[in-house]
Parts: sequence; structure tokens; C-alpha cells
Amino acid sequence: FSPALDPKRATIKMDDHPFLRKYFLKSWKSSLEKKGQLFPHLYSFHDLDEYQTVMDLTEKMVKEFSQFRSVDEYFLSYTLNDLFFQTIKVPTTILTSMDDPVIPWKEFTEIPTSAYIDVVIEAKGGHCGFIEDWKRSSYYWRIMEKKMG
Repeated sequence: FSPALDPKRATIKMDDHPFLRKYFLKSWKSSLEKKGQLFPHLYSFHDLDEYQTVMDLTEKMVKEFSQFRSVDEYFLSYTLNDLFFQTIKVPTTILTSMDDPVIPWKEFTEIPTSAYIDVVIEAKGGHCGFIEDWKRSSYYWRIMEKKMG
């Protein structure tokens, strides 16, 4: 659902969207604080309030807790390019929406044609939401049931 084909670009777009930036940072910082509490001998996240963008926090995490030499190397390690899609040899459905504020839907029209890949672009769905009512029910289950049935 709504994969970031270009994760660096998606991170920049997330930072450009005030609601998403705040939501994602709050969620990520909370999970890091829990990790620090569970593994105090491994992690100390005492300075999380200093990071005001997803990109800033990503750069910190890459620099301090990864084997990558740079944030660009990190993003390139999971950028989904033509070569990646050509290696897919199992039936795969990719679901995205035209109103996703983070990932441009037109990127999905550029995925190389393959007998194994089906790209479904919905008019509405937001970023990974596909919410259909106030109970926050997601209609992607029906889409997936059709695909699997």
C-alpha cells in the first residue's frame, strides 16, 4: 500500500505537509523513546526534541545508528527503481491513490509493465488510508479480496 518509490522525495514531501510531519515525528519519537526504555544499555535518545523535521531525525538515525555513510546512501538502498521491478517474479499488487499527499501517483504509471505486477491507482485513499467511513474502516480489504479471489 502506497509504497515510497523514491523515499528521499517522500520524506521531503512529508516534511512539507505540516500535519503529516507532526504526526510522523510524534509517532517515531514515541517509538524511539520506548526503544530507549527497553534497551537503555544500547540506546539513549535524550535529544529527540531538537529534531523538528523527519529529514533531520532520519539524518541523526543514519549517522548514529546505521552502517550507511550518508542519508543519500540510505535512501538509495531502498529506492524502488526499474531494476527492482524487473526482478519481481511473484504476483504483486501495488495499491496507491491520486490524493496521496506524500507519494505522487504519476510515479506508479512509470513502473515497467510486467506479468507479475498489477498497479491499482484509486482516486481517493490518501497515504495508506483508504478510509471509507467515520469508523475508519478501510476499503482496501475489498480490493485485495477481489485480487485474491
